[in-house]
This record gives sequence, C-alpha cells and structure tokens, in this order.
Amino acid sequence: MKSRMYKGAVMHTRLSPVKHAFRYPVYGYVFDLDELSELSKSIPFFGYNKIRPVSIHDSDYLGVGEESIREKLFAYLREAGCADGVSRIELVTGARFFNYVFNPVSFYYCYRADGSIRATVAEVNNTFYERHLYILDDTKRGQPCTVRRYTVPKAFHVSPFNDVSGEYDFHFSDLGAKIDVQINVLKEGKEFLRTQLTAKTYPLTSGAILKTIALAPLQAVITIPRIYFQAAVIHFRKKMPIIPKPNPSSEKTIRVAPPLGWERVCLAIIRRQLARLARGTLTVEFPDGVIETFSGQALGERASVRLKNYHLFPKLVRSGSIGLGDSYVNGDWETDDLAGTLRFFLNNWNALADYKLNVLKPMRWVHRFL
Repeated sequence: MKSRMYKGAVMHTRLSPVKHAFRYPVYGYVFDLDELSELSKSIPFFGYNKIRPVSIHDSDYLGVGEESIREKLFAYLREAGCADGVSRIELVTGARFFNYVFNPVSFYYCYRADGSIRATVAEVNNTFYERHLYILDDTKRGQPCTVRRYTVPKAFHVSPFNDVSGEYDFHFSDLGAKIDVQINVLKEGKEFLRTQLTAKTYPLTSGAILKTIALAPLQAVITIPRIYFQAAVIHFRKKMPIIPKPNPSSEKTIRVAPPLGWERVCLAIIRRQLARLARGTLTVEFPDGVIETFSGQALGERASVRLKNYHLFPKLVRSGSIGLGDSYVNGDWETDDLAGTLRFFLNNWNALADYKLNVLKPMRWVHRFL
C-alpha cells in the first residue's frame, strides 16, 4: 500500500502590517485514491464512506455530487486542460476523526504513469464553509527543499485580516519520507504571509491509528478553535481591523457559505410568498448552484436573479421592497435584466407587497411608538 500517515507541524508567520507567528503540531494522511476501498476492508479502524474512528467520505471533497473523489477531481482537471496522462492521484489531507473533520487545505498530487507530476491541486476551505480550487500546472523552480513551485493570483477569501489581492506562491516537495509544503502570500512581489507544513511519513496501519487516537484525541476538533484564538489575538491584542468577507467571484469557488439559522427561516417565509405569484415566472439561482422556478397562474414577465449570498432574505422580511433594493446595491443579488425583473415584481405587487409579510406587522406596530 502506498497510503500512509504523517506527523509534523504547521507554521504560520505574518510579516505585515503587524508581525505574528504560531506553530502547532499536526498529523494527517497521504491517501492513494485507488486504495481507499481496499484500506476500508483491510484496516478495521478506517472506513471509506463509512462511519469509523478514522474515515474518508467522498462528500467532504470537491463539492457536492455522488461521484468519487477521483471522478470529481478528473472532471475539474479536464475542464482546466490538464487531465492528460494522469494515472494516479495522492491526496494529502486530514481524515474524519470520529466523523468530524475540518481541513483548511488539502492537496492532490496528480502523477503520470512514469511517476512524474502532471498537476497539483490545492483545495482551500474557509471557516464560512466555502471551498475553492487552485489547479496548478505551470511549474517554476522551487526552493532548495522543494521541487515544484506555482504562483497564482489569490481568488478566495480565507482570513478576515487579508483581502483577496496579491498572489499565492506554492512550494511542494515530493511525497517521500518527508513532506515540505509552503504557501506564501505575495503582495507587490514581497512576502506578506508565510505558511508551511513539514512532516515525516510512516505506514498507515491499525496500530498507527490507535496510537494517534490515544496520543492526540482532540487533534481534529481543535483546528477551528485554534483559528479563532489566533484571530482574537491578532484583532484584540495587535489591533488588526477585520476585513468584511466579499461575495465569491471565481468559478473555481465550488462551495459557498450556506444560509444561517435566521436566513433559513426568512428563506422559508419568502418561498411561501413566492408560491402566491399571480403572473409570470421567476427563476432563482441560489449561491450553491441550485435553481428554483416560481410560476404564477397567468402568463407574464419572465425574470431571473442570481443570489451571491443569503443576506437578501432577512432584508426582505425586515424591510420588504426597501430591503430588495438595498440588497441589489450591496451586490447580494444580480440579474441580466434589471428593468424586466422590476416589472415582474410590480406585476405581482398584490402577492408580494410588504404588507403581505405578516412578520412585518409587529415591527410596524413597534415603530408607531418609537
């Protein structure tokens, strides 16, 4: 078996505008994607798409869908024009630990039959449950400890203290006895941030998994608390301002933030109102790519909107038509035909008017006495 475990450390050094650094121990896995089913059969404590102490699930990687990780990755590689010659893939990641995992980043090494690298893929997750792919196939000279280097524009919001400007400078070592992966942020050609994973690999066995469970039982669940702790230090102690999260703007952002609790409630309220349309058809493309169509009883204007996030729905419930306009100005939704979309809402005013939203009535009574 080529699959194995690794143990090492992840380091993070901010160079500007304030200096901040930390280092944490880390363990993880290097999975040959062709071996997942066999590993699930041969190692009692490991499962592939099964609940086990340690497991890998296709649904945790590369967006939604019933396909395997390998099938989904090949689809993205073909789209990027770099699937040719790829015969084997190794995934560097953290597995589910008692059915929980959060991976800030996972890496895919895509090999040709002769063992050379055709492409490398970085799958980045942020704490807003968004996910982005960097498909890397334009190799430059790496640093002495690494053999491949890729420099690509940043296209995804990760840290509340970094905007999306600048470039990522990736450095990858071979996946041998040692691993050295570096991701540096460049701004105007200068290093702004350095991150590095250094580790040693060892065989993936039942004994190794049990040892990891015994020695590091909380490793998987403390990743996000560590992120929030370091963010609190940077913001409150070192006075770094928080940068608001922009809407995803890249086609390689393959998962966007889902609606929060109150947003889900407001979405349900608005869906109920849209079921009462009188005329025309409204097509809504949600941030996750799901498309819903709402049709009235009579023919009329055909409108379509694309949602960039779910902020629109609380604004509609709270402020009605004013919230609709405010959300458009803020970029929460967009349309190819603004005039036609506005005509659609005017034609359905009796069904969608603010006063039809019962949740607004208590608010209006409160405002009378303010």
